[in-house]
Amino acid sequence: MTQNLQNNTIHTSKRLSIQISLNGFSFCTINSQTNQVEQIEQTKFKTKFTPEQTLQVLKKELTNNPLLQYNFEKTEVIYDNDLYTFVPKTLFDPSNQKEYLKYTIKTLATDYITHDNIHEHELVNVYVPYANINNYVFERFGSFEYYHTTTLLVEQLLRLEKNNQNTTIFVYLNSTNFHLIATQNNYLKICNTFVHETAEDFLYYIMFTAEQLQLNPEKFQLFLLGDIHIDHSYYQIAHKYIRNTELLHTSSTQNNTDRVIYHKDFIFINRL
Repeated sequence: MTQNLQNNTIHTSKRLSIQISLNGFSFCTINSQTNQVEQIEQTKFKTKFTPEQTLQVLKKELTNNPLLQYNFEKTEVIYDNDLYTFVPKTLFDPSNQKEYLKYTIKTLATDYITHDNIHEHELVNVYVPYANINNYVFERFGSFEYYHTTTLLVEQLLRLEKNNQNTTIFVYLNSTNFHLIATQNNYLKICNTFVHETAEDFLYYIMFTAEQLQLNPEKFQLFLLGDIHIDHSYYQIAHKYIRNTELLHTSSTQNNTDRVIYHKDFIFINRL
């Protein structure tokens, strides 16, 4: 797809990633020549917005932020919601996408449903993106790619854990929900999203999942990602009841340590 951009945009060797949820959005610009993060910024909403309200705020940001006034070499949108389900590729039929979702979420007749492939693991993520935001991003930037947050999480976490024979739980937190992913031996055991209001909610769902997987809180490894830090009440309660609780980190070096925090910016920096 091609699209003419505004006359005042400047061609640049930058890539743009925008992560969208109904609780806010964030964006990351990457220098394609150096493969380094140049900027990560976040906008949080005080309450959960509708897709229409989210689009209005996004339009203002993309219009007024000087860092976004470029004809980017590549643009991608990453949707972060609970409107998804994973399907084994062997069972997937693209003509039945709505059928896969009806058992886990309520869809509308007007919903646009799509899917991401994780070829390496023979998985398909069926989900609902926000069509109004897709349409605007196309108008603003031209051709672009889009994915679901859990697609990128599962893909990258399985890669990190490919040689681990033990079951590991990862939790990616944002302000109103969190994605919980369990892996073992390069295999996805579970990926689910839970709504939280308190630290006790957070702990309950993790412990409930661990119980279903027959994991001992004294032994299994829990890694936390996203909008969390070691002084956060959620981290503190998890660490109290689950012995091996850590923020996800890496031994690899990043050239932009002043701009990125590995566990917080995991979605973006693993696109490098």
